[in-house]
Amino acid sequence: MGFRMSLSDADDCGGLTRGEMIKNVRKFGAVTAAGAGCVLTRSGSGSEVPRTPAAFAASSDLPEEAYTTIGGDMKTCRILNGMWQLSGAHGFRPDQKPALQAMAKLVNKGYTTFDLADHYGPAEDFVGAFESQNRAEADKGQFFTKWVPRPTRMDRSTVEAGVGQSLARMKTEPIDLMQVQYSLLDQRPGQRMATLAAERGVGLLCYGTVLGGLLSEKWIGKPTPTRSDFTTVSEMKYYNMIRQWGGWPLFQELLSVTKSVADKHGVSIPNVGVRWVLDRPAVAGAIVGTRLGLTDHSDDNRRVFGLKLDDEDRSRIAAVTEQSRDLMTVIGDVGDEYRG
Repeated sequence: MGFRMSLSDADDCGGLTRGEMIKNVRKFGAVTAAGAGCVLTRSGSGSEVPRTPAAFAASSDLPEEAYTTIGGDMKTCRILNGMWQLSGAHGFRPDQKPALQAMAKLVNKGYTTFDLADHYGPAEDFVGAFESQNRAEADKGQFFTKWVPRPTRMDRSTVEAGVGQSLARMKTEPIDLMQVQYSLLDQRPGQRMATLAAERGVGLLCYGTVLGGLLSEKWIGKPTPTRSDFTTVSEMKYYNMIRQWGGWPLFQELLSVTKSVADKHGVSIPNVGVRWVLDRPAVAGAIVGTRLGLTDHSDDNRRVFGLKLDDEDRSRIAAVTEQSRDLMTVIGDVGDEYRG
């Protein structure tokens, strides 16, 4: 474990220039690609010797290929448990006890890596409680949080205060890591960032892979939705992305094709979306949201690791996505949507 801090889309992070952060990328293999602050990592506090992917696999339900190494020596699960759903804007109010039970269950199944942020409701507090009440499972886990201030230049004391709050909530001292939106719709990272990341040995952790749940069987054949049709802020966010990308009719074509591919392999549409992202160059992991204590998709997610998309699958998907608008032109490069 150690102390690593990466710059996101802010021009300055406590006095560290973008050039200095790039040096850190070269040194640590970690970078923030999207968001509005610094990404911090709290890794398990158990053994000082990093566990190998094989060791993870032996103690979980997941195969060896479910794990990778980032930052040089940190072993992580390639499907991360996204905790934005704890923010209170996803159709339920999280309760700590069932949430901690769900976290322990996920870790014991092999899903050891969690994605959170200072503005994800009680997510950081839950990690702190998990450390205190579920020490054995917490020692196996990796918890990636983000400090997300308003986009502006700031001095080091402001950064230290923001980071210090996250450390206190999570009951930890070390900080380690990076994220970028990447999905069948938003393929911008593949145009520039993936090449740079591969050259520097940086692994991308990708959110938005199942479009807040819109990339699923639930939405096949549904008419163009209105605001009242959505129950979570994620659905609203990614519906706006769909509108920019190419519109609801084209998205229905994508759902139809991914459903056909899913049926061919005996998996779900979300499985296809996540596998497609994991197969992209430089991608280390995909973040899939979990409503801790309310729903559990771990068994479905496990099928991702047995899924092998072939050239025909990829060509059929590309035949749809290539009809979309160029988001590099519509939105800008990766992270531009957060820069105002």
